[in-house]
Amino acid sequence: MNIHEDDNGFKWFDTLEDCKPEYYPIKVTTPLMFYTLKGRTSIITKANIEPLRYVHYVVYAKSENRYYYRFWKMATLDDFYGYQSDDQNVVDLRRYISDGNLYLLFTQSQINDNISMLQRAWKGYLTGDGQLDYKMFLRLVEAILRYEELRDTQKNITGYKTACSIQEKGITDLWLEASQKNRLKQEKET
Repeated sequence: MNIHEDDNGFKWFDTLEDCKPEYYPIKVTTPLMFYTLKGRTSIITKANIEPLRYVHYVVYAKSENRYYYRFWKMATLDDFYGYQSDDQNVVDLRRYISDGNLYLLFTQSQINDNISMLQRAWKGYLTGDGQLDYKMFLRLVEAILRYEELRDTQKNITGYKTACSIQEKGITDLWLEASQKNRLKQEKET
C-alpha cells in the first residue's frame, strides 16, 4: 500500500492501484453498498440490514487528482438511504456517490464476509446451491425496502393493494432473474 499523508493528517492515494494488496477498491453506486445483512440472517428485510463495520473508503478529488482515504462513520439506513439526515457527513457521501467519486475499500476478509452473506441470502429464498450476484442483491434490497415503506406508510391510500401487488411481482421477478442467471452460470461451468 502506497499512502501519502500531509502535515494536517489527511491521507491519500495517487491511484486506486496504490490501495492494493491490502484493499480492493469497489466503486459505490448506491448508499446500500454501505450495508449488509445482520449476523447469520438470510431474509432481506429492513430490520435485518445493518451498517458495514470497520470499512474504509476513498473519495476521488478531481481538482487534485487524488483519492482521499477515510473511515466510514456508520449511519442508520434511514439517515443514509432514506434521505432523512442533515448530517454533513451523510450529505457529502450521497453527493460523492452521485458524482461517481466514491470507492469502498474492502479487505479480503470483508470480501469473504460478503460472499458468505450472498450465499445465505440465496439459501433464504431459493433452493439448490448458488450465490446471489452482488448487483442483484442491491436491486433486491432496494425493491424490498420500497415495498416495506409502501406497506408501512400508504395503507389508507387509494390503490394500495394494487401498488403492493406490483411491488411483490417486481421482487418475484428479480428472484426469478437471479435464479436464471445462476443456472446459466452453472451450465457454463460444466
